[in-house]
Amino acid sequence: MSDQNVAYYAPKFDELNISYFKTEIPIALKNYKDKVQITKQNEVHSWDTSIQPLEEAAESLNRIWSQLEHLNAVANTPDIRATYDELLPIVTNFETEIMQDGDLYKIYLEIYISEDFKSLTDAQQIIITNAIRDFKLCGVDLAPESRSEFKRLAEELSDLENQFSNNLLDATENWDYRVNATQASVLAGLPKLALDIAHQKAKDQNHDGWIFTLDFPSYYAIMSNAKDRELRREFYYAYSTRASDQGPNANRWDNTDIINQILAKRARLAELAGYSNYVAYSLVPKMAKNLEDILQFLHNLIVRAKPKAEQEFKQLQDFATKTDNITQLEAWDIAYYSELFKIQQYEVSEEALRAYFPEPRVLTGLFKLVRTVFGLQIEELSGFQKWHPTVRLFKVLDKHNNLRGYFYTDLYARDGKRSGAWMSECISRMRFSNNLLQHPIAYLNCNFAPPVDNNPGLLTHDDVITLFHEFGHTLHHVLTQVDYYSAAGMNGVAWDAVELPSQFMENWCWQWDVIQDISENIKTGEPLPRAIFEKLLATKNFQSGMALMRQIEFTLFDLRIHAKNGKDQNKTVAQILDSVRSEVSVVPIPEFNRFQNSFGHIFAGGYAAGYYSYLWAEVLSCDAFAIFNKNNVYNNEVGNAFVTQILERGGSKPAMELFKAFAGREPEVDALLEHHAIA
Repeated sequence: MSDQNVAYYAPKFDELNISYFKTEIPIALKNYKDKVQITKQNEVHSWDTSIQPLEEAAESLNRIWSQLEHLNAVANTPDIRATYDELLPIVTNFETEIMQDGDLYKIYLEIYISEDFKSLTDAQQIIITNAIRDFKLCGVDLAPESRSEFKRLAEELSDLENQFSNNLLDATENWDYRVNATQASVLAGLPKLALDIAHQKAKDQNHDGWIFTLDFPSYYAIMSNAKDRELRREFYYAYSTRASDQGPNANRWDNTDIINQILAKRARLAELAGYSNYVAYSLVPKMAKNLEDILQFLHNLIVRAKPKAEQEFKQLQDFATKTDNITQLEAWDIAYYSELFKIQQYEVSEEALRAYFPEPRVLTGLFKLVRTVFGLQIEELSGFQKWHPTVRLFKVLDKHNNLRGYFYTDLYARDGKRSGAWMSECISRMRFSNNLLQHPIAYLNCNFAPPVDNNPGLLTHDDVITLFHEFGHTLHHVLTQVDYYSAAGMNGVAWDAVELPSQFMENWCWQWDVIQDISENIKTGEPLPRAIFEKLLATKNFQSGMALMRQIEFTLFDLRIHAKNGKDQNKTVAQILDSVRSEVSVVPIPEFNRFQNSFGHIFAGGYAAGYYSYLWAEVLSCDAFAIFNKNNVYNNEVGNAFVTQILERGGSKPAMELFKAFAGREPEVDALLEHHAIA
């Protein structure tokens, strides 16, 4: 079915070309500037006369800019990249100018201290309060020379972060491994789907055989299934040295100097704003109040998780020795022997599970779940413009049949699409001054193994968890009932709380009734048998200690390179990473590994000095799901409370207040430890 509402204001992707963005973005910038000038000329300042027009101007700019950002991420052509690179500094510069406008800052302060402020809604009050905070964080109080330096640093940082991302994409796409028919023996152990995808890629490039790439589905198929140890090493070497001074493309797209520049500029920016380091600067708008609290939180996890991780690694080493006489596990052995060990111990294989999780069935079951728990109705739409043939569009209705919003799905890996999985904003909910209500639209992006030979895409259970995770973000964006751009959906939400809805949704992937609804064997049509589910459930905490320690490794590395104090002051990035690994890692890491050069989350993805958010928010998500467990996981009353207290409220109140409103208390770490089976 088609939908007139979304057709009216959704992006017209068939018309989104270079000239469109080069025309429309300057128009949106001018409109924003004009509204700022009008606001400053007003004699009386209030929400309606001053803030509402600026909210509308910000939304208008973001609506167009997000389209270009999205295409740059999922359809990265030379023209799109060049246009994005050209316009990024202009937009960054403008946004910094706005936040350094002293006259505008005084208007927000004037409204904040006025008697009328008390009569504003929660969302309006927090938007003004946060804006005052952000003006200060952007250097509005600085002397003119320092403001100029701050502005220059912000522009240079956005450019460097974009370069980092481009280098990573190029390094990933410009390496492949080609196998001729006469060399097929090297591919022993690989599942049929991985071979079929590689064969199709070879066919598309007129190659007789198979082509494997560093796109994650292709890479992981090799690492977890290939019997040839040297083949696994070659792939690991290429993957772990992307965009660095090592590997098959050494120095070609090296991010090393970019990382150093990013860290230096972030440190200087924080110093200008009056903070001792970038961590202190970054924590101002977050739930965690200081570095010491985070380090204590991590220390408590390390004390509990590391013994479990060490035991898990010893079990894996013993298994590899017994199986293939591997006396020293290397980094390229971990995934392979972990999968073999899991199959032997639990009789469950991620690849074998694919047959039970065709993507259409998984989505149908996911939609049934949110209908049961949250009262949502999700309907697919047709007749819309899309950026790729596999893209789908859905409409979300609530239990009263009211329209809430829409979301696109773009689920498969391909050339020109950056790796990973993410939800991003297409259009935000906004009620305009003429009372017109704009409903939100989200982009839900993944990189699953693509369909082959007209078959549906087949997901592993890990893929299913990823899909549920990103769908949690999607619900957060689409279900918001906040009418103002700066606090709608995830906007204005503390960064260390944005993962709450996404990590919360992952828990449903381990529920028997949900598994019945999302699984369907592609040959028999039968759902996953109970016996296999029990084996799958037994794997839930397989190597959970090792996984948790790896997350802690990433988190400590992020914090230490951005704090750069004490013993780390004179260390290089690589030396700090080695130091962190010596403290927490339980798996071997070869000297050539350059993980940091592809760590896009902190160098290009918004998680700088904030990667701890995944663990911090996991406390919230595990505790929230524990409340469902205590009250029957399909309890509509609890589901409704989660929607109204968390998902609908967006950034209209501090995250801790929203959690306490839902749970009736502050979060407790015990649920996280129980989730990972850690005493």
